[in-house]
Amino acid sequence: MGIMEFSTPLLVIFLSVMFIGGSLGSTSGGLKIFRFTVLIKLLKTKVRSYSLPESAVNRVTVDGEIISYESIRTISVLLFAWISFSFMSSLLMMVFDGITFMQALSSSISALGNMGPLYLSGEALVNLSSGSKILLILGMLAGRLEMLPLLAIFNRSVTKN
Repeated sequence: MGIMEFSTPLLVIFLSVMFIGGSLGSTSGGLKIFRFTVLIKLLKTKVRSYSLPESAVNRVTVDGEIISYESIRTISVLLFAWISFSFMSSLLMMVFDGITFMQALSSSISALGNMGPLYLSGEALVNLSSGSKILLILGMLAGRLEMLPLLAIFNRSVTKN
């Protein structure tokens, strides 16, 4: 039984778990469970702030520890970079190779997370165009080295100093 024989909702759940990834410090890729937890807590904190007076202290906390605004901003930027790279590389792979969105997205998330199933056959993977393979290689580098340090390498102001 191949992975594509599972129901679509189950395939979407697999993609979601691959996107979220593992724990901090683990070798699995993904956004990481802690970062995802901080983003969920940020959402709850923001919703709660609408019912509190302006003078109320309403900070994001995880396990009793206050998460700094700098950390929240970094996690938010990282989430945006992950989503952007996933969807842009998926769209480009669809253009380059004519594969389905689900196949392209699973390939992109699998490369970024350095884990998980591809919704492509081995033959289809081998026959991907050079452009798609380069996108997958960049995704693997971004996933293994972390997205933000990799983006910093291409920032001229960082590399000048």
